Amino acid sequence: MKVNKEELRIALEIVKPALGSNETVEQTTSFAFMNDKIVTYNNKISISHPINLNIEGAINAIELYQFISKISNEEVDLEWERDQIIIKAGRNKVGLVIESEIKLPIEEVGKISQWKDLPEDFIEGLSFSLIACSNNESKPIITCIHIREDGFIESTDNHRAIQYKLRSSKGLQTVLIPGEYCKEVIKLNPTKIAYGEGWVHFKTKLDTIISCRTFKATFPDISKIIEVRGESIEMPQITNKLIDKAMIFTDTDIESNNKAIQIIIDNGVIIVKGKSSLGSWFEGRGRVKYNGKLISFSIIPNLLKDILERTNSLVIGKNKLKFESDNWIYITLLMI
Repeated sequence: MKVNKEELRIALEIVKPALGSNETVEQTTSFAFMNDKIVTYNNKISISHPINLNIEGAINAIELYQFISKISNEEVDLEWERDQIIIKAGRNKVGLVIESEIKLPIEEVGKISQWKDLPEDFIEGLSFSLIACSNNESKPIITCIHIREDGFIESTDNHRAIQYKLRSSKGLQTVLIPGEYCKEVIKLNPTKIAYGEGWVHFKTKLDTIISCRTFKATFPDISKIIEVRGESIEMPQITNKLIDKAMIFTDTDIESNNKAIQIIIDNGVIIVKGKSSLGSWFEGRGRVKYNGKLISFSIIPNLLKDILERTNSLVIGKNKLKFESDNWIYITLLMI
């Protein structure tokens, strides 16, 4: 059978994130071919992608993916011989063991309910909320994104909090999804959602399906956290230029508070600081209309640039500050 190499490689790439790092559960390190689709499963998420190869069985993921990725042929010949898949690419030929019995416990994913359209701004809201999601596994509830049936998406790491209001809540149910799964959902950019027992499912325009285990707990009420009363400050236009320079000396990463810039506002002056892992640093200053007590906070530079495109106003409370736009609120604690 002639197979387009690039189509196969892309299909393997799509389902790779749901591979297991070790085989504590059988075949979690394999690509499971189920006639018209490829499936991967790692006990946390499962991804399936349509591909018509008429193969039934599990193949070692590392061997198959690396071979397909390294060949330059536009097409490969694929033959299924008993317990092997033979792949011919020009003068190269490889035989990969295939386990005809698929042992992946994909039945745990369960039945998928009726597909419903996701709100158009769902991925934007999920991406924004991920910024305040904790990676501290000792407190699993704050490693989750809280999607509410009333159209709000929330997150907090006890240092920051985000509440994002979607333009529509149609088709949504209240659910908690660990942030690490949400990253994979965001990459696939799905357009539909469905629910099952202990799982939530997303589907793309290409009929890729990613299924994520949900977390059973009560998400903290952040309504009091996002209430901030205090003086309003207008960030000066020079702030963006200072951020751009500070970013040169900052190892930006949304998963680390240490890889952020520091903002200090004191006595009519705004100071932007950045420091890299190599020890290099930057400090820039500008004027700001503010003469209150010293304010200091850290923030991811790309996030602050994105915020300033929507609003240049912030509210300073007793121990926290708030940026607010039409459909979202971002809270961070002040550094004392």
